[in-house]
Amino acid sequence: MRNRHLTALATVVVSAVLGAGMVLLAPAAHAAGPVYPPTTPSISLSSTTVDPGTAVTVTGDGFEALSAVTMTWTGSGARGMTASALPFGTRGLTADAAGSVSSSVTFNVAGTHTITLTGVDPAGAPVSLSATLQVTAAAAAGGELSHTGFPLLQYLLAALALVLVGVVIVYFVRRHRAASVTPAPTQPAQPLEPSNR
Repeated sequence: MRNRHLTALATVVVSAVLGAGMVLLAPAAHAAGPVYPPTTPSISLSSTTVDPGTAVTVTGDGFEALSAVTMTWTGSGARGMTASALPFGTRGLTADAAGSVSSSVTFNVAGTHTITLTGVDPAGAPVSLSATLQVTAAAAAGGELSHTGFPLLQYLLAALALVLVGVVIVYFVRRHRAASVTPAPTQPAQPLEPSNR
């Protein structure tokens, strides 16, 4: 009889422990599953100000799982184009099972650059996310900033040299023409005969 009471008591204690464990573990199990509502689409950069030649990691969230995402980037000074011109860089990415993408890109041109991620959200709606990045100008030796503008002085010197070459050519051509023109033969002066009147 005493064994029956102990068995019943043990059964109640084990049931209570298991029940309490399930109540405590249920929120953790729910958190590990899919999150509803889905994550709001977002983009982030590992840094928003970098030196030329530094890699920047671009991360995007909120895309449809395993969907195609296109990353493009533009910027001032890129291949001679003005700010926000046509994309001068593009890369195809694929979102993971959680709808996230990540990729790195390196900028060598100082200026403001825009990175854009384009794809679809879990509902199939188009998504376009952009972030801005500032690439600083590298300091030259002696603490001066490097010159990244139009090399005006070099072109002026080249133009001046061409003008001087043209002047020299014109001078020699005219001199050659003057020397090659033969004057008309002159007749010797005839002595005047005295008139016999």
